[in-house]
Amino acid sequence: MKSTITVKGMKCGGCETNLQNALLPLAGVVSAKANAKSSLLEIEYDENVLSAERINQVIVEKGFQPG
Repeated sequence: MKSTITVKGMKCGGCETNLQNALLPLAGVVSAKANAKSSLLEIEYDENVLSAERINQVIVEKGFQPG
């Protein structure tokens, strides 16, 4: 499944890397690309392995707000 999630609070490339590095190791994640300028996260994942709720939980754990 491909999903685009608005992520509030990303300000720079470091924020992008921080979020991507938290998501990429999760089982089921195929790709994750964060963009601070557009405040978007594009993520491709296997919904049979990983839930949208878990993705949102990781976003919050990293100090951002999923929108």
